[in-house]
Amino acid sequence: MSALVNNSTKILNTTYSSSLLIRILMANALLILSAKISIPFYPVPLSLQTLVIMGIALFAGRKVAMISTIAYLFEGVMGFPVFTSIETGSAVFLGTRGGYLFGFLILSYICSTSKRIFENEFLNSFVIQAFGLFFVYVLGVGYLATLIGFANAIQFGLIPFIFGAICKILLVSLAKNAY
Repeated sequence: MSALVNNSTKILNTTYSSSLLIRILMANALLILSAKISIPFYPVPLSLQTLVIMGIALFAGRKVAMISTIAYLFEGVMGFPVFTSIETGSAVFLGTRGGYLFGFLILSYICSTSKRIFENEFLNSFVIQAFGLFFVYVLGVGYLATLIGFANAIQFGLIPFIFGAICKILLVSLAKNAY
């Protein structure tokens, strides 16, 4: 009897692990695809990456969000063509997009672990995402400022992205509210 229980436990754990792995791989593939859908702004392109990270974090949970984001960044460091441009490797993290890429981890963490603040689901997800994106832009603009100066970093690394960020937050919040 105990052998049957042990085997059942192994099967259940394998199923759970397989399901988790599939969700992580799908989330990672979505993140890679979202990087390829971009508008080549200078010095930082506009892409759908933050939209996808927020969606994964709010719908799939912390484990899937964090592991798929870490995997995405690791794939880029290892030289796989996962980023918005053809550039790969660790040099991308030292370039104009480095701070934003590190900010993805914080965005993923905040959106997947934040507790309910407001009764209204839409308002709750809107505030959580805005808070997470705040850190993406603090890290992104902060690091970009070391390369091109603070005024240029604000002009080229923040202002062009504000409208798009608000639209992304609204879209994911509406989806979360409907879900």
